Amino acid sequence: MATDFVPKLKKSNKKRKVRGSVESVDANALTEVEVPPIKKAKKKKKEPKDQEQSKTTNSDKKQLPRATITTVTDTHSTKDDGMFVPFGDAGDVVADAVPAPNETLKAPKANKKEMAAERRKEQWLKRLSEEQRVDAVEAAHEANPTPATPEEFRMLLAGSPNSSFLWCQFMAFWLFRGQIEKARQVAELALTTINFREEQEIFNVWVAYLNLESQHGTRESTDGVFRRAIKNVDQEKKMYQHQIRILYKAGHHGQVFVIYKEMVRKFHIEVDVWVQFYKYCIERNRVDELKQIPKNALNSLMKDQHVQMMTQIAAAELREGSVDRGRAIFEGLVSKFPKRGDIWSVYIDLERLVQRRAGNNLPQLRNIFDRVTTLSLSPKVMQGFLTRYMELEKEYGTQQTQQQVHDRAVQYVDQKCAQ
Repeated sequence: MATDFVPKLKKSNKKRKVRGSVESVDANALTEVEVPPIKKAKKKKKEPKDQEQSKTTNSDKKQLPRATITTVTDTHSTKDDGMFVPFGDAGDVVADAVPAPNETLKAPKANKKEMAAERRKEQWLKRLSEEQRVDAVEAAHEANPTPATPEEFRMLLAGSPNSSFLWCQFMAFWLFRGQIEKARQVAELALTTINFREEQEIFNVWVAYLNLESQHGTRESTDGVFRRAIKNVDQEKKMYQHQIRILYKAGHHGQVFVIYKEMVRKFHIEVDVWVQFYKYCIERNRVDELKQIPKNALNSLMKDQHVQMMTQIAAAELREGSVDRGRAIFEGLVSKFPKRGDIWSVYIDLERLVQRRAGNNLPQLRNIFDRVTTLSLSPKVMQGFLTRYMELEKEYGTQQTQQQVHDRAVQYVDQKCAQ
């Protein structure tokens, strides 16, 4: 029969081997099974058992990350064809997922345009909030006029402690009531309250304090405030100039001269300081100083500032001082720098000013124009000088002099075309 060809299965009491370590316990006991990560097995040639054992020992040294699986098992077993199979009652398996070692989470690349748009949006919102704050402050000032009591001033200063405008108003409040000492106290309090980074606000308070002492104090108190101010402000030159204006208005010309001498020693590399001192000496007719200032200035200034210095000194002489001294300085400049069109232009402008003021300077102007129009200057510069020469002749000259200027222009064009 057919059944005779089917071999009989022998019942075996051996347990089936399961990868990992299995601990059989009583019912509802926990069993921990360590399972290595599943990898795709490559087809390899069969090797002898000795080589396989040596490989397993080497692989044990490199411990791969393992996942711990906790299962709820039962001791029930089924005997099917001589095999023992453990199984769980609930059949649930809780495992911690372990990503593969090569898998990395890549963050999305930031778009530069989007980032720029975000920055612009933040800047716009910041500017908008600042404008709203300024509008609110202005509306508050419009709604509430100038404070009438010290308490109101203190309330406003508590909200805006760095406002030099409010501090100066508070000082004026006490001055209007004749409380000079309290005005000084407000000035001192402002200088200690305003943030040191607010340089302009601190400068404004020092100026107000200096004005206060110049009007209601003594020379000693004014000089004391000035000495303190120049040590505590960044705009030191402006403070010197303000002190000079205060002393000049008060008529203290001796002190003005002393402050000027001190200022040119401290700021000896700045042209405008020397020029201001020179103008003051012209006004006070200090001839000795007028001779000495250009020498000291040229020794202190850099070489590229010498022309600027001498040009401004000559202009000051032609405007306010001696016309002869101014012309002498300009003649020296144009003889040394004949192709400097800017020097010629300033010279002509100032001579025209003398012509309008005195009315007898026309020959000197024509002499200057005749000399400058014979130089080999660029067409653009020469066109400017010829145009101004023609305007002068139209204003003060005749048809004959205008024709001479026209002929000079034609001659210059012919020379350029010939070249």
